[in-house]
Amino acid sequence: MGMRVWHQSFTVLSQLPPYAAALHAHFRKVARPDTEVVMHGMHEQTYKTNYPGNDIRYAYMQHLHGQQFIMGGIAAEEEGYDAYAIVSIPEPALREVRSVVDVPVVGYGESAFLTSSMLGQKVGVLLFITEMAPLIRENAERVIAAHRFAGVRPVGFTFNDVLQAFDRPAPLLEKFRESARALIRDGADVIIPGEAPLCVLLARNGVNRVDDVPVLDALGATIKMAESMVDLRRSSGIAPSRRGLHGEAAARAREGIARAVRYFAARSAGRQSLVHDPRGQNSADYRRGRRHRQRGRARVCDGGRGLESRRSPAGDGNRRRAEDGRPARAGDALQCYAVQ
Repeated sequence: MGMRVWHQSFTVLSQLPPYAAALHAHFRKVARPDTEVVMHGMHEQTYKTNYPGNDIRYAYMQHLHGQQFIMGGIAAEEEGYDAYAIVSIPEPALREVRSVVDVPVVGYGESAFLTSSMLGQKVGVLLFITEMAPLIRENAERVIAAHRFAGVRPVGFTFNDVLQAFDRPAPLLEKFRESARALIRDGADVIIPGEAPLCVLLARNGVNRVDDVPVLDALGATIKMAESMVDLRRSSGIAPSRRGLHGEAAARAREGIARAVRYFAARSAGRQSLVHDPRGQNSADYRRGRRHRQRGRARVCDGGRGLESRRSPAGDGNRRRAEDGRPARAGDALQCYAVQ
């Protein structure tokens, strides 16, 4: 019996065609033949550049944009998806999504740490968003024992370097190996590529070991974890805990999410606004206005009615290069949650 997995990226996939194409090809390779991975990006005006790291290196901006992950999880369940995959190592709103949906919810970081713990004794992570290192350490120690975490190191290059390496990978791959060997000297015997663009670049070029240490395909581990959780649900009836923080009735929690986001979006806009239909990007309203690209068994979705582009008077010139390092202001970012 086949299944559909909603993939949720922290990037705007429509702005990164080489990355989206590489993801699509890799998901087709690692997923079962009857598993459909439907790729979803963030609203196209979430960031001021094509690089989410300018925002998500800051705790508040990461938390704010996590609302899209919650709404995406609700949409996934209501549209009949079998699993929801948060494919970003900081795993924004992972616990919160699990508290309001019953379908299996898996995270890139959690799946990577759990899988790595079965491949070696000490796990290390290489990042290009180095400000996330404390968060990644906290998440690692939550999933695996602290003494089994070898630490986080800068990988030594940037997001833009990774994008350019899709055409010319050899120099960057050598830099990766140098950084991996430094992490190995720190005690790591399994290495996780921190960000998904780096992971898919390595997988695309067959980099699965550095010397005698495995380099985990964390994207593949995430999809396989989703498939396994769906199998367990179907065969054994396994479902999420509903005690404590996860005990809120789903219907009341969903109503509260819509009300809270509507309020803050209206405050930011300076007028009464509505929030995009919480059924999400695959609702009927979305389908009438979405950009939709389908290739084989994977699809890419961005945008949609109610979450359309907000053009400034400066037009596309307002979109700065990824390396300028400035995040969106909170008020600007909230605009993408308000209906035009």
